[in-house]
Amino acid sequence: VNTSCGCTASKVEKKILLPGQSATLEVQFNSKGYSGPVQQYVYVHTDSLDKPIIKFIIKADVIKTK
Repeated sequence: VNTSCGCTASKVEKKILLPGQSATLEVQFNSKGYSGPVQQYVYVHTDSLDKPIIKFIIKADVIKTK
């Protein structure tokens, strides 16, 4: 698992899964320095020939507060 920038962190409970198994993927986005619409990506690498990488899109609208 990796992300598109340092502002997005990911943590997966298991790195290797057997067929039929699942795992929790935790993602955190640090909005410091951002304003307005933001789009970041989380990439999950697999051993599948059909889908070697699964891309998740994180969308946010960052509103600055006073």
